[in-house]
Amino acid sequence: MDALDEAQNLVRGKYNVFKKDYPFDQTSFVYKKTNERLQDIPDILENKKRVLCVIGSGDQLLNILLSKPDKVDAFDISVFPRYFLELKIAAIKTLSREEYISFFIDDIDHRKEDYYDDLFFERIAPVLGEEEYYKLREILKKTKIKYITSDILELDIDEEYDLIENE
Repeated sequence: MDALDEAQNLVRGKYNVFKKDYPFDQTSFVYKKTNERLQDIPDILENKKRVLCVIGSGDQLLNILLSKPDKVDAFDISVFPRYFLELKIAAIKTLSREEYISFFIDDIDHRKEDYYDDLFFERIAPVLGEEEYYKLREILKKTKIKYITSDILELDIDEEYDLIENE
C-alpha cells in the first residue's frame, strides 16, 4: 500500500496510524490543530526571511506565511501532514472563513465551541481573523512551499535559514 492509499484510508477512518512502540514515523498520525501559541509567531519571525518549519498540523506554517518571509520550506517525518496541509491550503483558497471553520472543526459529533472549549476558542480565533484569513488566501496564491519528508535529526539540507521552527 503506497502513501496515497494509506492517506485515503486514514481520512475514511479505515486505518489506525498510531503505533505502540514509537509514535513518529513515515506514516504517523496527523495533528488536526496546533497546540502552540500562534500569537507569538509575528515576534519570532521579526527580520526572518528564510524559514524551515515542521508541518505538524500546518497551522504554524500558515501563520508564518502571514509574516511574508521570502522562503518557507516545510518538513515532517510523516507524509500525511503534507497532505493535510495541502487540504487546508485548498480550503483557504476556495472557502470563506466560516466555511473553513465548519469544514475542519464542526462535524456531527463536535461543534467548534465544544472542540476548542479548553483553548478558549473565542479568544484565540482573532489570531486568524477575517482580515488575516483573506490576506493569507492572497499570499497562498503566490507561495510555493518546498516539502521535505524527514526526521528532524536526519534532515539533509544544504541551505541556510534565519529560523528553524520545530514545535
